[in-house]
Amino acid sequence: MKKRLTLVSLVSIVLCLSCHSAVGAEGYDYFNNIRYPATRRPDVALDKINQQGGPDAVGYNKRVVHWWPKKGVDSVDVPEGVEARTWTVRTAELEPLVEAGFYAKWWPVDLRGKKQFKAHLIGFRGIGSKEGDPFTDEALVRAQGKGICPSVILRLEDGRKRCFSRGSFSDEDQEYILNLYEKEMARIHETLEPPPEKHREEITPAGRSVNSMRPAPTVRRASALLYRPDLKSLMTVFRARGSIPGVKLMRPAIARTHSGYSKTTGPTMNTAAT
Repeated sequence: MKKRLTLVSLVSIVLCLSCHSAVGAEGYDYFNNIRYPATRRPDVALDKINQQGGPDAVGYNKRVVHWWPKKGVDSVDVPEGVEARTWTVRTAELEPLVEAGFYAKWWPVDLRGKKQFKAHLIGFRGIGSKEGDPFTDEALVRAQGKGICPSVILRLEDGRKRCFSRGSFSDEDQEYILNLYEKEMARIHETLEPPPEKHREEITPAGRSVNSMRPAPTVRRASALLYRPDLKSLMTVFRARGSIPGVKLMRPAIARTHSGYSKTTGPTMNTAAT
């Protein structure tokens, strides 16, 4: 009887843990870490500062700021509700093109030469799509896989965060990434506020209030806005005045050139004016 009760208790515990894990995975936000926080996050540590002479030191004193590695930025804890997964590296054995110069990937030293490793998927970077680009050449599809797989942020076993771009993993892993990515995008889409079905009565389609509608402003030339009269305006003023103090007006030269120089007469009024 005791053995039976013990077995029932163990089964109940396992089921409870499974349910808790499933709820946590469903509730994890893979885009949470890319949002700009309004306040300091409790899971992110502060820089450590060593000030010679203390915080009230006067004059020149040595100050050392230890900003790396920082908890919550360079190393993170295991996120709740996300399980470790075995990732298969896209090696030359799977696709020889991955060793070509353009398609080659840079890998952390401790992962070089490995075919598989365990890590937690904690976020996405960039955009993705199962459809992909219909104009992508065959070599790119072979080297980086079908569709557009977004980059992923993985937490390695030692706590470090690393970003892995498209073409880093096998087709099965990238299919898993794309499925999860599109599922998350669909979830986010459901949380967006729907657009209004029609404009409010006091607002016009142009977005301006009826009471504040005014005639469109007169279009002015850029030269007028910059207080730089163009050549046509200068010619009108000069012709009306005939000349300006200290400069002799050379009508033929100005009429023949817009660059401010004439082969026959040398520098013209346009050059003098500018």
